Amino acid sequence: MKPAILIMTFCLIALNAFANGIENSTPNQRASIQTQFMISKLGLNADQSAKITSLNLKYAELMEPILKGSDGFLAKRQKGKAIMDSKDSELKTILSPEQINRYNDLKDDLKEEVDKKLNN
Repeated sequence: MKPAILIMTFCLIALNAFANGIENSTPNQRASIQTQFMISKLGLNADQSAKITSLNLKYAELMEPILKGSDGFLAKRQKGKAIMDSKDSELKTILSPEQINRYNDLKDDLKEEVDKKLNN
């Protein structure tokens, strides 16, 4: 995955978090939202759903101190990117190649949405 896409995806997560009040949500709530989105968009089977639920919670908990921390934007972006890289690596062990392609397409779509929001 290209670094620019990861950075933009992290930016989208951060922008959406603040826009939607997610900064006050718990890792459990964020993981649940991510899981439901992935189930609906990627057509996960029961085994994948269970693994993705666990994975999303793990990474939502890892992101918690970054989202709530006092670091500057660049530091948060760097830390978030490292976490997202790890998550993407683990996703590849759970999702099929077709699902990975769809996941990457969704991330590209989100990047485009961020670009539009930032350019308006």
